[in-house]
Formats: sequence, structure tokens, C-alpha cells
Amino acid sequence: MTNHHLIVAKATFAASLLRPDVTKIDRSELPHFHFLLETATIRCSSSNIQKCKQWLLDHILSSSQRTSSFARYLTAFAKYAQVPDGQKPCSSQRQHLHILYLLNDLLHHAKYHAADDTMKYDLTQAFQSPLFELVRQASVSAKARVRKRLKSLLSLWEDAGYFEANVIATTHKVINDPSTSIEPEEKSATHAITTREAPYIMPATHGDPSLPFYELPAGNLMLHIIPNKAIAMRPHSIRPLQLTPGPADESLANAVRDFLKDIETIDHEFDLLDDPNVTAEISEMGQVLYRNEAEDLVGDTYFGWSRAFCEKMTARKKPVDLVVYGRAQTAALALKAGSGSDNSPNLTTPPGLQEISTHHHSLLNSDNNPVRITSITPHQQLFRLLIANSKEPYHCLI
Repeated sequence: MTNHHLIVAKATFAASLLRPDVTKIDRSELPHFHFLLETATIRCSSSNIQKCKQWLLDHILSSSQRTSSFARYLTAFAKYAQVPDGQKPCSSQRQHLHILYLLNDLLHHAKYHAADDTMKYDLTQAFQSPLFELVRQASVSAKARVRKRLKSLLSLWEDAGYFEANVIATTHKVINDPSTSIEPEEKSATHAITTREAPYIMPATHGDPSLPFYELPAGNLMLHIIPNKAIAMRPHSIRPLQLTPGPADESLANAVRDFLKDIETIDHEFDLLDDPNVTAEISEMGQVLYRNEAEDLVGDTYFGWSRAFCEKMTARKKPVDLVVYGRAQTAALALKAGSGSDNSPNLTTPPGLQEISTHHHSLLNSDNNPVRITSITPHQQLFRLLIANSKEPYHCLI
């Protein structure tokens, strides 16, 4: 069964592929890719490797961003993937070796068959850091035959010049001793794309104008969301935002860098699940929850609302009491911090007050008995309901 690490990795990888880039990828292609990758790693035939490689050439390697996302996903796949139900079992070391064989075919094509060196550069830069983890997974508890094949593969890469000499030397250390840890200085020296040197360029539009509204980036919805109003958005009015093309403002670029730095910590948070000293669990939102030294609940995720935002909105969500005087045609809305609060206006409750829930709409027109509706959220909907069911205008006191 697929574990939570791989589920998150698949979702992150899919999100990177569905963004507008060099080529558009249809959602139906994603399950096909996962099938090709699993088939190639379980049964490493020439046909299976070529099919998977061709899909990657058509959809991934033409973009440096997608290549980096693929490198991160392949690392998670090598670490957490399991044999699908009904498939013939294959040792984990052999599966990891097959992943490296797939990478070897990609490197060979990028160097000898690509139109220029861009694909080779993007591929080698994207896999400099993940390469150590891929080789480590293949070396753990590996038999002598598998280790021999790993060393032979590295020698081939060294002769072809796919990676720098220090990267190959460090990888040999990992094969001989899988417990070898990469020092931060050594990792930063081999991972050349930790910082982005190219400037951030603003596009002319935020999304493809030819796409339907539900395929556009979520940021295009912001102009159509009215704060504290439960008004539906009109789909036909949702269009890509018009931007000023050219270099992005430095403050915006810094905000993007900070955001990317935050989401890079997602993988590290899932490592807490393997830490015996930390009691962590995953919530329904995919959050890794644990308590820090101060016993405060800690947990967040890139997907969905942040914990701080949810707590803020929960604090604002207060019970609402609406007292309707049908005969006087007057509505008084008392916002209370809780039941029994003294913060509400001093209203006299007439005799015959009825406690009902929001679905008893018919009583709103009563001219005989006043109605109190409790726990209305949001209260804007109640205003519309009140006005729609009244024969004469109401006067609302807030």
C-alpha cells in the first residue's frame, strides 16, 4: 500500500506538471506516467525503460523546473514505493538499481542525442543532490552483485563526464558505506542550484487566457472574493489577471523566495514520523502534527489553509442571535461573544419567543409571535433571507 510520504510526493509532482510551462500536460497523462515508472522499476526490460524515458522526454526534460520536480519525486519514489498488489515481488535494491538505469538512459540521451547542452545541464544539476539518496537506497543491505553493478555504473558516468569528479567520489563513499552522511558544506558544493541566479520575470497574464476558469491559477479568484460576503462568484467574469511584463519588483521576488523556502520544509516535516523521540501524526488535511518542548501543537502544510489563518477565522466565528419583531417590523441583531454574554444590546425579549434553527424559514413572516434564531453563520445569509421573506422593509439595528 502507498504510504503518506509517496502520496504527498505525487501531489507535489502533479502540481508542478499542471502549471503552465513549455508544454501542457493533460491530467490523464499522470496515471499513465506512474504506471510506466512502476513497470520499468519492477521489470527493467529495454522496452519498459524506453517507454518511460520517452514519456519523460516528451513532458518533463524540456523544462528545468519540471526536471527538478521529477528529481525530487524520484527520490521519494525510491525511498517509499512498494510493489503494487498482484505484481511479482522484486527486491528493493534491484528496484533502486533499475531507477539508476533509467537515469542513465536519460543522461545518455541528453548528452548524445539532444539538440544542445541545455537538457544535460538541467538534468545533472537537478540530480546532483538526489543522486546520493538514490545510490544510498540501492546500497543498503545490497548484495555484492548489486554493489558491483553500482560501481560499474558510476565508472561509466565518470568516463562520460555526466557529473563532476567530486560528486562521483562522494557517491563512491555512499556505496562503500551507506551510513555516510553528507556534510552541509559538501552538499552545498555539489548542489549548484540552491539559489536562483536568474531574475524573476513577470508574465503578461497570470494563466493561459484560453483555459476555463477552473483551470486558472487560484490567484485569479482574489479579485472576485468580497470580504465577509457570502456572494457567489460569476464564472464568466473570472479571467487571467493582466500583469506588467518584465523583471519583477524586488519586494515581490523576496516574498517568492521566502515562500519557496517555506514549502521546501515539507519533506523535512515528514521525517519526524520516523523519529522515535517525537510523537507525530497526520491530520485529515495532510498536516504533520506534533508538540514542541513548550507542549504547543505544531503543524502546517503547503496544501490548504495555514493553521494560523484557521485559528484566526475560528476566533472570529461567533454565535449570532437575531431577534425579529414581526408586528413592529423591526430586526435587532445582537452579536454576542458567547451564550450568556453581556456584550449584546439591552433587548427585551417579548413573550412567546421561539427557539428555532435556520431551516424554519416559514416563521420569519409571522405577525403573531416574534422569532429568535440562534447560531447563524454567516449572518449575511440571514439578512437576505429576512428581507426576501418580509412583505415590508425591515429596519435593522446592529
